Amino acid sequence: MMIFWRQRLVILSNTKTGSTALMAALGGKADVVFRNPPGLKHSHLYRFQKFIQPGLDRVEAIDWEFFSVMREPLDWLGSWYRYRQRRFIEGRQTSTTDITFEEFMRDHLSDTPSEFSTVGNQTAFLTPMENTDPVQHVFAFDQQDKIKNFLEKRLKTTVNPPRINVSEPRDLTLSDATRALFMQRYADEIALYAAIRRRP
Repeated sequence: MMIFWRQRLVILSNTKTGSTALMAALGGKADVVFRNPPGLKHSHLYRFQKFIQPGLDRVEAIDWEFFSVMREPLDWLGSWYRYRQRRFIEGRQTSTTDITFEEFMRDHLSDTPSEFSTVGNQTAFLTPMENTDPVQHVFAFDQQDKIKNFLEKRLKTTVNPPRINVSEPRDLTLSDATRALFMQRYADEIALYAAIRRRP
């Protein structure tokens, strides 16, 4: 998460959407940067509004605007799977070593997912507290030109995120049955992503 005081903008760092690269590019210009722990770095909108904003309001009450990025849901899950294939995670309960993407998705879509397939939810990440402002500026991960143009205009600076934290390619094949189950369970999130991509 990055907070730009003068611009009244909070960048909410959704996981697996290039947030670490954005932080590398813009962290030096932000007034507040949460790099660690991951639960704070990737604070969702509700957490900001409930726990962080009240402290900021004691200094100056601001009508914050929020920026975030959303990734196509299946691609987002594939990125989590690939990230958890990394060697430094091997041996942990969150590791997907020796687990196929099919197995990962089947477990993720089950009623009792294991630690290795528990990854959160992008819709919940963007959901505000009741009677509060939503994320006004949400961009699709695959529309990097729009992301760059918005941030450069709003922050009045050049934005050139480095290519970092990119996982190795992996086989992301799914059976027709598992893909159909995913489409059913993620229907609302898929629709939200499609609406975001259609925005001018």
